[in-house]
Amino acid sequence: MTDEPKNISDLPQPPTQGVKRALKLILGLAISAVIFYFIFKKLSGSWSEIGETLLTGNLLYLALSFIVLFISFPVPFLIWRRIVNDLYDHQVGLKFTFVAMMLANISRYIPGKVWFVAIMAWMAGEYKVSKERFVVSSILTQLFNLMAAALIGVALTRGGQIEVPLWTLTIIAVALAIVLRPKFLHKATIWTLRLKHAKGDVPTMPFKTVLYAICLQFLALGLMGTSMFLMAKAFDPNLSLKTLPHTIGSSSLSYFLGYVSFLTPAGLGVREGSIILLLPVEISETVRATVSIGFRIWSILVEITHTIIALVFYAKLSKELK
Repeated sequence: MTDEPKNISDLPQPPTQGVKRALKLILGLAISAVIFYFIFKKLSGSWSEIGETLLTGNLLYLALSFIVLFISFPVPFLIWRRIVNDLYDHQVGLKFTFVAMMLANISRYIPGKVWFVAIMAWMAGEYKVSKERFVVSSILTQLFNLMAAALIGVALTRGGQIEVPLWTLTIIAVALAIVLRPKFLHKATIWTLRLKHAKGDVPTMPFKTVLYAICLQFLALGLMGTSMFLMAKAFDPNLSLKTLPHTIGSSSLSYFLGYVSFLTPAGLGVREGSIILLLPVEISETVRATVSIGFRIWSILVEITHTIIALVFYAKLSKELK
């Protein structure tokens, strides 16, 4: 017997794993249902108004909202590609990056983590590198995403239903200065791998890569928040452009809170409730509730569209690789 961490491919699969996954999913859905009940309970008399608002939004602003969200979705994939290149000196094509990362991302809806690892293994096999390296790059990409979301969320979310204290921004700014140090990221990645009972080659990341990654995450989150603002504008034509920064902050912070709510699937309920509470008070309660529902629908449609495109690209790549 040894306590040495195992490779990801060698992880044991206990017989009760399927039952545990099912119980976790049921518990997560139950928590989401409870959150939805309490958050939307006070809106019970406004459901017909919310439904009417959803159906009468400005089509131009809704289309712009969809397009901006569509553009924002693959931006983090560029970060993953850059990390793979800078840490492991492997050039990965843009089309191949999109296909593999999109299919790996959509695999989170399939029970079990084996699908994510399997897709990474296929991708690594094509480039003749270990899949652990690609998994490490994915961990770092998500770490940058969460850090950027927390910083933007706290910095820009001011004056909503929940007032975010200014001192929190100071704490996050100091923490970010520490966390973004390449040596800290190196240790944090190794620690994350150990939590997964896995190991991998983790070189120290150059600072230029760190700067590139955090800037692109700011861009992706800014686009996502802009998309939410355009949706709110579709339901409230009088909404001022001055609320855009706050809406970007609300979108980022709700994304962060939804992600770290580990039990709820895809942050369901937590994200919607956070949006209602964090959006600017200039937006009416009905519009905030409508946006929280509408943006979830938009996110699902964007993800489905990207997945279809990825499958088309995959069919072409399969022929090219044969």
